[in-house]
Amino acid sequence: MRKSVLIMCFGVVACTVGPDYESLNIYPDEMIQSELKLQPEISERHLWYDFFADPQLKELIDKGLSANVDVQTAILRLKQARITKAVNQTDYWPQINLTGGYQYEKASKNIGPAADSDYFSAGFDAAWEIDIWGKGRRQAEADEAVIKMQKYDIENVKLVVTAEIIINYVKLAQNLEKLHAAQKNVNLQKKLLDIVSVKYKNGLVSETDYNQARYLVNTTTAQIPEFSGQVEQYKNALAVLLDTLPSHLNLNTNEIKILKAHPRFKDDAMYDLPADIIRRRPDVAAAEQNLIQQNALIGKAVAKLYPAVNLSALWGYAAKNNGDLFNSSSQTYSYTPTAVLPLLDWNKLQNNIKLQKLLKEEAYLNYKSTVTQAVNELKNAMTNYKNSIKINQQQAQALSEMRKNSELKLKQYESGLTDFTDVLLARQNVIAAENTYIDGQSLICQNIAAYYKAIGVFYQ
Repeated sequence: MRKSVLIMCFGVVACTVGPDYESLNIYPDEMIQSELKLQPEISERHLWYDFFADPQLKELIDKGLSANVDVQTAILRLKQARITKAVNQTDYWPQINLTGGYQYEKASKNIGPAADSDYFSAGFDAAWEIDIWGKGRRQAEADEAVIKMQKYDIENVKLVVTAEIIINYVKLAQNLEKLHAAQKNVNLQKKLLDIVSVKYKNGLVSETDYNQARYLVNTTTAQIPEFSGQVEQYKNALAVLLDTLPSHLNLNTNEIKILKAHPRFKDDAMYDLPADIIRRRPDVAAAEQNLIQQNALIGKAVAKLYPAVNLSALWGYAAKNNGDLFNSSSQTYSYTPTAVLPLLDWNKLQNNIKLQKLLKEEAYLNYKSTVTQAVNELKNAMTNYKNSIKINQQQAQALSEMRKNSELKLKQYESGLTDFTDVLLARQNVIAAENTYIDGQSLICQNIAAYYKAIGVFYQ
């Protein structure tokens, strides 16, 4: 009889109620490949931030990935998820306790014949809720999904941090280039002011020309503090991303070559991606793990509708005199299998199942939205990069034309063929064209960072 009870308990442990998770394929790979015009012929892979060919940037990223607070927080959450799983697992393992004590009970004279109780005891007691319906296994399934989700979250945070470091580094380079251009223009404009000043003293030009030349020098000089302030701002932003003080940021501005390197994709290399690139993104994979977790919690909620089977046991020694406690004749043991079936809980269990199903629907919508946003993000990054290349080529041509026009107007002015207003306007156009071209170079680099962040992997 004892064996039959145990066999019955263990024989049904393999049963697991609730829905099993089935992988979703909201947008088939073929559809993604067509939508993004992918060419899944993978070229040689490398760390994508090596694409910028800037050793100092690579060093900053490597430090950021180890020191950044968000990365460290994501790692701590992964550790917490692993410990949570270990804690939850023990709820469905046999629990054994070492016990010892003394009991004295004086029997009431008004309850009939009864003996006083007076004895010592020591031994082990055990309790085990047998996981017949898979409640524990569903919890373990949910916990494992959370662990995987946190792993993907670490990768996603690293991608975001990498992109932020690149973008701030690029904007730092952008404002450094503008600062250097402004300093160079001030020197050129001072030489022009000297020319006008000589002519003004000799009565060859009006005071208006002289004042306009001074105005040009002053307005360009006023840009220098603005660009210097922007340089410091982006240095500080990088320091925050690396979790260090700005004064401790190991950064040599003279070594920043990212804009001068002119990084570009060759031909259609940007489309050289596998068809499953969206499903491999860490934020998409994390959203699916969240869905898997919620699906498992439905199974756990369903399992609570079924009888909970518990097995408790005791083995040890009991004796009236403590000197006889550990004699073989003092041994005692017991075991008690019990089953508990909820009958009246005011729909608590049913409502919990409904709640978990609604949470799964929410997780599904979040997963679908994440996939859709990922596709759009990558498509926009591709489009923005191609457009920024075309725009910057036009900006380079416009800058070249403005410089030629400025040189021509200066020669004409020196020869007395035009007035100084034309020279002033030409120089202002050059300054504006230079800043626009620098902005265009910066935008190309930012779009490259956005592209790599959108594909969601560190290697390409």
